[in-house]
Amino acid sequence: MVWLSRLMMWQKLSVLIVLGLVMFAVPMFLVLQAAQVRTEVAALELAGVKPVADVTELVQNLQKHRGVSNVLLSGNAAAAVQREALMQAIKKNSAEIEKIVSAMPALKPNWEALIKQWEALEKSVASRSIKATEAFASHTELIAKVIFFTEEVADVYGLTLDPEANGYFLQNAIVIHAPNLVEGLAQQRGKGASYLAAGSLSDADRATLLSLTQRVALVRQSLSSQMAKAAQADPQLKAALATSLAEADQASAKTIKLVQEQLIDAPKLTLSADDFFAAATVAVDAQFKLMDTGSGFLKQVLEARIAAIEHERRIMLLTTGILVALVLVLAVVIVKSITRALAGAIAVADNVSRGELQMRIPVQGVDEISQLMRAMANMQAVLNQFQEDQSKMAGLHNAGQISHTMPAESLPGAYGQMAQGVNTMVQSHID
Repeated sequence: MVWLSRLMMWQKLSVLIVLGLVMFAVPMFLVLQAAQVRTEVAALELAGVKPVADVTELVQNLQKHRGVSNVLLSGNAAAAVQREALMQAIKKNSAEIEKIVSAMPALKPNWEALIKQWEALEKSVASRSIKATEAFASHTELIAKVIFFTEEVADVYGLTLDPEANGYFLQNAIVIHAPNLVEGLAQQRGKGASYLAAGSLSDADRATLLSLTQRVALVRQSLSSQMAKAAQADPQLKAALATSLAEADQASAKTIKLVQEQLIDAPKLTLSADDFFAAATVAVDAQFKLMDTGSGFLKQVLEARIAAIEHERRIMLLTTGILVALVLVLAVVIVKSITRALAGAIAVADNVSRGELQMRIPVQGVDEISQLMRAMANMQAVLNQFQEDQSKMAGLHNAGQISHTMPAESLPGAYGQMAQGVNTMVQSHID
């Protein structure tokens, strides 16, 4: 390539250095970019912890509103005051979720449908135009949709796709399984209290309650499995959630057993509705406590993950900077050593071409440049010897010793031939 011959040696070496840095920079950029993506994913998940908690709180208040509405529509007007307080809490929850929906437009259609359904249900309860059983069923349908909406919120923020085992199983437990377990327990509480208050339980009601209890038991088992997997992936999680997890599991097991013994298998209903409602409420509250504790730990996990990624990225940047600086310094030193030696060789060649043979040629090292300088020093020595032998012969001839010749045999190659030619020419003039 002709253009390469137009470049100085330091320019050629600089091109190689730049190419080397580019080859290093490209994969390093990809690594840093991957770290940035991991940070953004974790940050998005972290931002979703509170929205999920807000929707979960709405579920809790809707469940309370279902119970209070059942009491109110059953003829207890005193429950109106409690219902009004719950209305304010639900209104507050809705305002917080509206902020979430405004930031995540994908959630808007389903949220608007939920609000519309809620407003219609609340209006019918307020006007007493709906029966208690119908209100219970309508609340249950709405709550199921809100629980599903919780999953949608988690999806939008990437929580349900957490890339690490501890976060994945933990969010799976508190976003999907725990809310469904709470709803099952809450339905057991509401239906069981109604049956106990009425003092009777039909075979159809018993079958309905049995089916519900079986579903609750399965969800409880799934929740325990997800929590166990999360704890296996993160020993710190096991320690942080041990107390609340044990309380929630024991309370739910106790409620399932209570429903089985006092309602499904009981030949006669003897437990008071208030005592049953209070016992079931303990289980419901224990699940919400578990979800709250789990959300707090999930937040810590994500914060720690972001901090670890940022620390890793800073270390990579610092290491990269140090390595690049060292490479550049070493490159400058190497380039200077090569170009300085070449400049010396050029100077020697120029001096020789001008007949200046007394210049000292420094020879050190064993690299190619040193070998070149050593060869030039040898050439200079041969030329000096040739000059000295020729000067000596001229001096002796001038002194009358015309038989003296140059020692051609001591000179290598062409120099010896040149010396022999001079001797022959001198001898011919003598003859």
